[in-house]
Amino acid sequence: MMEFKILTSFLLSLVFGFISIPLILKFCKERKLYDIPDFRKRHKQAIPRLGGIAFLPCMLLSFGLVLVIFSIKYSTYESVHLWYLYLLFGFLMIYIIGIFDDILGLTARFKFLVQFFAACCLPVAGIYINNMFGLFGVGAIPSYVGVPLTVFLILVIINAVNLIDGINGLSSSLSLIALCVYLYVFSDFNAWVICVMCAGLAGSLVAFFYFNMFGKPDRNTKIFMGDSGSLTLGYLISALFVRYLMLYAEDGDSDYSGVILIYSALIIPVFDVVRVVLFRLRNRQPVFGADRNHIHHRLMDAGLDQRKALGCIVAMAVSYIIVNALLYRFFGNTTLIVVVDVALYTLLSLAISRRRINKG
Repeated sequence: MMEFKILTSFLLSLVFGFISIPLILKFCKERKLYDIPDFRKRHKQAIPRLGGIAFLPCMLLSFGLVLVIFSIKYSTYESVHLWYLYLLFGFLMIYIIGIFDDILGLTARFKFLVQFFAACCLPVAGIYINNMFGLFGVGAIPSYVGVPLTVFLILVIINAVNLIDGINGLSSSLSLIALCVYLYVFSDFNAWVICVMCAGLAGSLVAFFYFNMFGKPDRNTKIFMGDSGSLTLGYLISALFVRYLMLYAEDGDSDYSGVILIYSALIIPVFDVVRVVLFRLRNRQPVFGADRNHIHHRLMDAGLDQRKALGCIVAMAVSYIIVNALLYRFFGNTTLIVVVDVALYTLLSLAISRRRINKG
């Protein structure tokens, strides 16, 4: 039955997405709410930027309908854990601040402050990282270490998903990959509420991907997700990441294959933002500033067009998941996997940099 709930949530959200996004496009056109091209952006025309507004309503509507439909049909009433209320509160904070940023424009520091308070909602609900799963020989960790680590990690993931949203389809593609992995690993815990949420968000993302990739600016059918979308995606992905780690630690399983999978799904955006921040610090540039140093910028500067860069990054993301799953199967060492991942990303980054220099 859980599979049917997941499929129903996905299809409902997909339909809601195809209904709501044209309405958002119409609203943006009437109010002249566009993403204006600048030196960092490849698009030459003003494009509506509020596509991400659809994500949260579509997900919640599909989730609510699935809950009601199956409760009536099978006369069963599912209980929802209290921590979901804290998750929803943080979700709404991020969602609202994203909308204000898309419409009015907000400073990076103010957005970061709101992100911090939203990130704190999980530890307040008792959800935090309490185990390192053998990374560098560390197992269980106390709350005074796990709580700040949780807040820090949520902030990193939120901004990683937000900052990698630089070309058509990239942030939505990487998020869809992560959500597919989440559906797989959470189903092992029979966590149907989270699976239905993930399926609902995935449905709205597929609808958005269609308009973002194949929409035509001259027909007013192309749209960007904006911060209302990328911040929302980043928050839910990071919150569920933390929730899974805690569930896994509570289960007491010494097989960390699920942890490796869920970690691998976030490597590309997280490694990219870490590299960019280190680059800015080394060159004494503002951490919250804007530049053209993200992986998609670098690939395009090396000679790829947007779609080839998208395909390359998506292939990298999927490859990391497959390679890490194999590495864990044969070696069973989380530290080795992380070290190999960092080394591979460093080599890849150096190869892209060399190609950029040769191209220049």
